Amino acid sequence: MAIARSLERKIERLVEGVGARLFGGGLDVLEVASRIVREADLNVTHDAVGPVVPNHFDVFVADGEASSSAQLNEVVEEAARENGWRLKGPADVVIIVDANMSAGSVAIESTTVPGHRAAWAYLESARDQRRIPIRMNRALIGRSRSADVVLADLEVSRGQAILWTEQGAVWLYDIGSANGTAVNGRPITDATRIADGDLLTFGLASFRLRTT
Repeated sequence: MAIARSLERKIERLVEGVGARLFGGGLDVLEVASRIVREADLNVTHDAVGPVVPNHFDVFVADGEASSSAQLNEVVEEAARENGWRLKGPADVVIIVDANMSAGSVAIESTTVPGHRAAWAYLESARDQRRIPIRMNRALIGRSRSADVVLADLEVSRGQAILWTEQGAVWLYDIGSANGTAVNGRPITDATRIADGDLLTFGLASFRLRTT
């Protein structure tokens, strides 16, 4: 996977100034961050909602500070937003100092650890102003209790639509629901770019998208 230049610039800003603290100056932190993103890409799987990547990464190095890195966690989150990947738990990058590693080398192991994710957007009911959090970067919306965003309305299908972020935008796609999905009153049949404040209608249930 070649990392898009736009994502590479974001990674550079995220990790600026943390290399010496994490790796004792012995490793290029940008290269390590890029390796983590490549590790995620190499382990993409697919479920009914779309592409899924690991969210936990153990980074083995010879020198540095054994820790969890907020900056590298955000690298994983940013890569997921940029590529439309689904993370089933919060990103967690752990630096592990291993005396068996040779100086300047790095090894990465990844796995999926399900867990609670912070909301990145909300669906605000047009009827009663209740706010339903959207936590998954790639979220299944529907009436089923197994959906990521549960809408308890009989006019909403068990699996209604998928909402996600990719390449700096938010997208919505109806997955063949019985009563359809609309954006600002217009029914959609293909992946549709949406924005903060748009009116999203699932069956007969309407919500404003709130990303801020």
